[in-house]
Amino acid sequence: MTRRKITKTPSAHKKAGQSAAPEQTVVTEASMVTFFHKEIESVVESQGVKLSDHTKSYVVNLLSEYSNAAALHQQKDDNNTLAMLYLRSQQVSHEERVRMLRRLGDLSLCVSGWFADSLNRKVVDVDYYISMGGGAYSTLASIFERKPEASVFVELYDELARKFSMVVEVLNEVSEGTGSRDTSMLRLYDRWMKTGSERMHRILCERGIVPNRTLKPTPQ
Repeated sequence: MTRRKITKTPSAHKKAGQSAAPEQTVVTEASMVTFFHKEIESVVESQGVKLSDHTKSYVVNLLSEYSNAAALHQQKDDNNTLAMLYLRSQQVSHEERVRMLRRLGDLSLCVSGWFADSLNRKVVDVDYYISMGGGAYSTLASIFERKPEASVFVELYDELARKFSMVVEVLNEVSEGTGSRDTSMLRLYDRWMKTGSERMHRILCERGIVPNRTLKPTPQ
């Protein structure tokens, strides 16, 4: 089982002037899955998004594995753009094609959902990732349709393809709630300007700001 170490500040019970090594808590992969499962269930319910249990479990496991940027970008395909990855998937064996398409879909979902702020530094925007990721999952669903015994995968990838942008919204909110991103009003307004997200529009209104597309946020 994978274990991740989280460094905490020294205990408050230490006497003044007494040095102490930071405490370390071992977080198991199982606890990460439990944490993200609760977060996903809560946000899905609050947003009124309908997702199958298989899809929610897939997203939970994806987050547990790739919730930090280092883990997300350590596979051999990472030197390729999404478009290059898709083109390469058309030139390899069946098994490798399935792996590469799944990687394309997963990468697009994590970047646009969990690491959306990183897109502020990229030439492409979130719509590009949504298009590429949704297309990859749709192709996977078509591939598994040819296998009668793989109906569960057809349903999974088909739902991920059809509801890709909805899942992105769910991950956006989970990411904001766990404090993994800077959720300042300026960044929130900037993301609304780029995506037109109804959820972000609602949050801005709740905080006393009326979104207006004729105005642009101050450059950061």
